[in-house]
Amino acid sequence: MTPIKIFETEISMSIGAIDIIKSELQRKKKVSIAFSGGKTPITFFQLLAVDNINWKNINIFLVDERWVPLDHRDSNYGLINMFLLKHITIPGENIHHIDYS
Repeated sequence: MTPIKIFETEISMSIGAIDIIKSELQRKKKVSIAFSGGKTPITFFQLLAVDNINWKNINIFLVDERWVPLDHRDSNYGLINMFLLKHITIPGENIHHIDYS
């Protein structure tokens, strides 16, 4: 069983999650990550965007999209794009979002 980790701050939790991603990339050829929406993970996305990660081996799945156009202000994809995707080099086919158009 994986032990529960308790972090004192949002930043330390974000760094811990980034460390897990890096560790998994060392163990596996491909890693899949599912991101929920909302404003809670913005700090995590910002820290992730500036870290040295090989994004070509990562698949991102958006699992909590609202039924709005991708460019709508309430779109979770729009938020993730603003704070993460537009700052990293990741193949488009590695980004899996719910498309309601």
